[in-house]
Amino acid sequence: MNEFTTKAFSIIFRNEEIFEFTQEHGLHGVAICNKEDSDENWFNPKLAHSLGYKEAQTLTWKKIISPSNLEKIEKVLDPNNYAGNILSNEISFLHAKGFLIPMIFKSICIEGTVVIAVKKVYDYSHIEYNPELDFQREQLLETVLDTVNVGIIACDNKGKLNLFNKTAKKWHGLPATDIPQTEFASYYNLYHPDGKTLFRTEELGLIDMLQNGTIRYPEMLLKPENERDRFIVASGARLYDGEKNVSGAVIALHNITDWKEAEEKLRISEETFRGSFKSAADGMAITDDTGTCIEVNDRLCEIMGYTASELKTLNFQEVTYPEDLEEDLRLWTELLKGERDFYQMEKRAIQKSGKIKHIIVSVAIVRDENKDPFHFITQIKDISFLKEAEEKLRISEETFRGTFENAADGMSITDIEGNFTAVNESLWRMLGYSENELKKLNFLEVTHPEDIADDRKDLMKLLSGENISLQKEKRFLHKNGESIPILLSVSVIKNRDNKPHELIGQITDISALKIAEKELKEVLDLSTDQNQRLRNFAHIVSHNLRSHSGNFEMLLDIFKDEQPHLRDNEVVEMLFKSSGNLKETIAHLNEVAMINTSVSENIHSLNLRNYVDKALRSINVIIQKSGLIVHNNISEEYNVFALPAYLESIILNFSTNAVKYRSSERQPFLKFSARKTKEYLELQIEDNGIGIDLQKHGHKLFGMYKTFHSHEDARGIGLFITKNQIEAIGGKVEVQSKVGKGSIFTIFFKYEKS
Repeated sequence: MNEFTTKAFSIIFRNEEIFEFTQEHGLHGVAICNKEDSDENWFNPKLAHSLGYKEAQTLTWKKIISPSNLEKIEKVLDPNNYAGNILSNEISFLHAKGFLIPMIFKSICIEGTVVIAVKKVYDYSHIEYNPELDFQREQLLETVLDTVNVGIIACDNKGKLNLFNKTAKKWHGLPATDIPQTEFASYYNLYHPDGKTLFRTEELGLIDMLQNGTIRYPEMLLKPENERDRFIVASGARLYDGEKNVSGAVIALHNITDWKEAEEKLRISEETFRGSFKSAADGMAITDDTGTCIEVNDRLCEIMGYTASELKTLNFQEVTYPEDLEEDLRLWTELLKGERDFYQMEKRAIQKSGKIKHIIVSVAIVRDENKDPFHFITQIKDISFLKEAEEKLRISEETFRGTFENAADGMSITDIEGNFTAVNESLWRMLGYSENELKKLNFLEVTHPEDIADDRKDLMKLLSGENISLQKEKRFLHKNGESIPILLSVSVIKNRDNKPHELIGQITDISALKIAEKELKEVLDLSTDQNQRLRNFAHIVSHNLRSHSGNFEMLLDIFKDEQPHLRDNEVVEMLFKSSGNLKETIAHLNEVAMINTSVSENIHSLNLRNYVDKALRSINVIIQKSGLIVHNNISEEYNVFALPAYLESIILNFSTNAVKYRSSERQPFLKFSARKTKEYLELQIEDNGIGIDLQKHGHKLFGMYKTFHSHEDARGIGLFITKNQIEAIGGKVEVQSKVGKGSIFTIFFKYEKS
């Protein structure tokens, strides 16, 4: 008996109160402790036996008390917690076999010594040491280890594997082998979840648990050669011997491959939804059961004109047009009650700016595992543009209907076979039918028999797509059989498949036009005949006058030769001058009469720059004598339609006028330039001469025998002839001029368009 045991017995037996206390309450054990000296803790043999230990001397409080109750026993062992009272409670002791035994304890503190007496709450005699029972338990444990679908691996305190159950062998594709710890990862193909990084030895769950009592990297990927890859999560514990020294470690491997695959599918699904949500062409929102937005996408913000943060403070009731709210709330309530899982409706929403948006809203409910509403997914399609298009279509249809019904001309709609499906009043009155009578007919039935063959060909061209419309003159038949000349315009209306669906026709009665056309033709024929007679008359008069003028001039010459003494007679001089003027006038009249004769047959495409150069060369002496500076800026590529003689005459006339009417106050110049427009090639002839007062003379500028200056050579015939020549070849002439500044003549020539 050691010293403290002797001391403990002495304490018990000399103190009657303690003795009675231990006898009454210490049925399954007694312990005496001294808080100040932890070595003076005494446990009696009965307590050791009750807890399955052979020697009481080996017991410590840490060894025999459940870890969760250590704090409680610390309070029991502290003398300061008594003050003359007996403490009583239940506490769990740790049996040598590893299971917990709850016991009732009572404790007292006398003279600084704490005495604890315990007795079992239950009878554990049937599970105390029994070799046969232990054998059965070991067999049961081995069977469980080999049949459970969990990999179990254990090692001793040196890290040597001493347990590798059947499931672990299958998953690793290899049995346990006596190899160094450093080769575990490469031998058993143990990778981090990325499938690329091999575990380091100290990271392995079994080694980590053995060395540190924890598993820092519980997830791993097994990649055996002849087995499928498996995602594994490990849990484990340290193993202890009777002295509570670490004797090894054990880990349990749980297969989470299916969960990982499901998790990956869920991740992909969530990312797909998130991407679809964010990038959707339609507005989308996730709302709670009050209709308040939790998440919104950019498109919804764009539709509603709010920022995302602003929308998240609103619910659908606040942005719904008041007249549409009742129906929306009714469907929402049915959704909440479980009467429906989805609804769709067309409604109006109010933008932040106050503008009304037409939308189609689709709402679906998502429920949790208890079938309670979790959240709502709302899709918003902006159909404002469709509504606007519908309104435009309605207006267009009403406009067409009004135009169709009230048109002064006849209008019809026929199917692709030519049957009338709609006719306006102007048409059925034009043809002498009632509306219903005409709608029972085909357009060929009211067509003149001689025009039917051409109409059939035209219809086939329209239906085949060769033509998309046509306009032609033809004849319809009145109900009374009378022929009506009409102008028919037809257009094809196609369906969504781009195939002909209907034909729209516009029918104009041109009976009056035909009568007027006939009368006009008669007038034109008469005018042509008269013009030809006038032209012949002009030639005859011009020819005869030229003959008589020549005879008169010749007689005067003979008279002067026979009467030389009368050469200086004033009357004779006047006769000679009148004869010359008459000859000049007859020449001018003859030139004008000949301008329009056979012009169209002789027009050619002529190079404008070359003809300007040619004309200038012919008056080069006059130009040099006058000191005129000439600029020809016309492109060499410009050609015009003209008669060669006319073009040269036109250029010469304007050039000599620039010389004739130059200003003595400045250096005279003459500039030629040209440009092309859509219809004409415009030739500009600019000078800085004395100019023309257009306000005074503009209305008679191109008149015959009209002069505007006192120049001795002015005759008033040049511009008249030039204007007639320009117009004869299909052109026109315009003038800008200021007195004392000069003039710009613009001549518009026809040209060959590419």
